[in-house]
Formats: sequence, structure tokens, C-alpha cells
Amino acid sequence: MDIPRPQNARAKRIRRILYVGGSIVVLLLITVGLSRLKPAAPTVAGATVYTDVVKRGSMLRNVCGLGTLIPEEILWIPAETSASVDRIVMLPGAVVNPETVILEMSNPDLALSLVDARWQLRQGDAGYASTEARLQTDLLNQRAMAADIEAQYQQSLLQAETDEALAREGSGSELNTKLSRLRAVGLKKRFDIEQERSVIYRQSVEAQLNEQFVISILFLVGVAFLSCYIPAYRATRVDPLVALRHD
Repeated sequence: MDIPRPQNARAKRIRRILYVGGSIVVLLLITVGLSRLKPAAPTVAGATVYTDVVKRGSMLRNVCGLGTLIPEEILWIPAETSASVDRIVMLPGAVVNPETVILEMSNPDLALSLVDARWQLRQGDAGYASTEARLQTDLLNQRAMAADIEAQYQQSLLQAETDEALAREGSGSELNTKLSRLRAVGLKKRFDIEQERSVIYRQSVEAQLNEQFVISILFLVGVAFLSCYIPAYRATRVDPLVALRHD
């Protein structure tokens, strides 16, 4: 028959309390110790880490992959004139700069307009030269007429002086003297009128030449404007308007 031992039960209870209290104290110490530790650095695979000496500057990284490059944003460039694409020079994804030719385009109507403008320019050049020659000839004729009247006027003055001298000596009549004076006065008025007419005609010549010059310049501007849209024609290839010089 078993006999209860009160001392053993009491000792077990005390040991149990000590074990539980010790476990709680150890758990508290571990918790406090872990809370004071700094977070550890994350672990990564060695193949994915780039190891090198620390340097100042940009770091280059080569990335390889399969597939094709596509633009993030597609920018459509509108054409200034209607045209047909003859050749695609640069494909999508190519490196370009402001001077790179991407497409070669052509417009037959624009090319014909340029040819027509160049012919109009040549006609304007020829028209200016023809107008200048005609007006210069007319101006020379006007000057010749004025010179002839001036010669007649000078001759009438000499004749009037001669008639006056003869009249004073009694060898000439007073009527001839008066007629010579009247003729000299009339030629003087005609000479003055021709001088004014020469000035007015010279101004008219300048105005007509300026008008023809402006017309030719407009043709030149049209050629230069059309040349900006056609690669085959450069603005530097436009023939200079050598004949259109007006002082």
C-alpha cells in the first residue's frame, strides 16, 4: 500500500514554480537581447552582385535580352507638302540626329511648279534686260533732241548778236534783229522744256526698271521657296540674277 509523502509533493511544486519562473526570465532576457540587435544585411546571390572599387562618376551596365526595340512614344511628323515616299532611308530604332534623312519623298506637281518658276525667272531676267535697253535707247534719243535744240539756241544767239551789230553799223535792218531775238527766245524756251522732259523721262526710266526688278525678284523668291521642298534643287543652285543690277 502506498503511503503519501507530503514533503515530496511540496518539493515538486517548488521545483515547478522555479522552472516556470526561470523559463520566463530566460525568455525575457532573449527578447531584450534580440530587440537591441541591429538588423542584418539582406543576403543575395553572388552571381547577381557587381563587385568593384568605389569610384566617382557614371556606372555603365550592359543589359542583354531577346526581342526588338520599340519606341515608348510614336511621334508623327506631318509633311509640309503632299508627296510620295520613294525610299525609306532610316528604319525605326535607328539613331538619328537633326541632319539625318529619314525618308526620300517626291512630288511631281511641285517639281513642275519649280521648273515653271525657273522659266518665269529667266523671262523676268530677259524682260528686265530688254526693258533696260529700250529705255536707255529712248533716253539717249531724248538727250540727243535736247542737245540739238541747245545747238540751235546757241546758233540763234550768235545770229541775234550779228544782226544787232549790223544794225548798229547801218548794214542790217531792225526787223532782222527782232526776228533773231524772237527766234532765240523761242529756242531758249524749247531747250528748257526739253531739259525738264529729260529729267522726267529719266525718272520714268528708273520707275519702270524698278518695277521690272521687283517682278524678277518675286520670281526669284518663288524659285527659292519651291527649292526648299525639293531635295534635287538646292537654294544655292538658284542662278543669281546677274542682269538685275540697277544703280
